[in-house]
Order: sequence, then structure tokens, then C-alpha cells
Amino acid sequence: MKIEDRRKDTYKTFEELYIGDTFESEDMDEGVWVKCGDEVALNLNDDFVDDVHPKCPVRCVKVRVVIED
Repeated sequence: MKIEDRRKDTYKTFEELYIGDTFESEDMDEGVWVKCGDEVALNLNDDFVDDVHPKCPVRCVKVRVVIED
């Protein structure tokens, strides 16, 4: 997986993201997360699913997944 840094972007709230958007948050464990429901996200670093408060501040991160054989 390749992660491109987009930390210059301004903060948004979790509820503003679309399902499938990737993000980081200082309020959550380290790592890159993907929104997979209205109040649920998946940590791409350790496959942990966690509940997220809709008003949680997040920073968008652009992720490109590369699958190799």
C-alpha cells in the first residue's frame, strides 16, 4: 500500500467524509483509517474496526492500494 501525504489539507469532521474516504485523526489510534459506515471506520494498519463520533476532527489522506502477486 502506498500512502501519499496530504496533511496540508484543513481538518474536516468525520460526518463530512464519504464512505471509502481515508483519513487520520489525532483523536483516534495512530494509522490511516477508511470510513466504512456512518459511525464506523477501519484502521488500514492493523485491520481494527472502531466506532467514530460524527464530530471527530479528521485530516484527509490520499491512499493508493497496490496489489502485487
